[in-house]
Amino acid sequence: MELADLSVRRRLSAWWAWLLVLSGLLCFGGGYVASQYGQTAGNEARPGTAQVQRLVQQATATARREASAILATTVASRSVQFGRLLRQSTYPTFLLEQGHLRAWSAAGPLPTAADQADPRPEWLSQDSLGNFVVVRQAAAGFAVLVYVP
Repeated sequence: MELADLSVRRRLSAWWAWLLVLSGLLCFGGGYVASQYGQTAGNEARPGTAQVQRLVQQATATARREASAILATTVASRSVQFGRLLRQSTYPTFLLEQGHLRAWSAAGPLPTAADQADPRPEWLSQDSLGNFVVVRQAAAGFAVLVYVP
């Protein structure tokens, strides 16, 4: 009786071992198929370098256009209107007159003293809210800073 029980146990052990091997192979196969053929639109989830550069260039071009328009209307009228600034800006925009903050379009990163003094047309600014490309336009004592997230 003991020999019969032993042979049954061996057959069950062998059967379970093959079942585990087969299930492991199925899992690996399913993982391979999912990685090769699943969600081909994964490029949008992790954009390539060229796509990120294109998006940043589009955003900074928009920011430059808006900053030029805001600066032109402000210099021409010599006045600052919050409503106009809100309508004309897509990104957080700050209007400075003689280095003093006069108007802003959205809650966002406050321009630091370094940002206000920086004469470059574009640069990267980092603060507690994240990284921003800052686009600057200046004329006649006014400066417009646009923070592109």
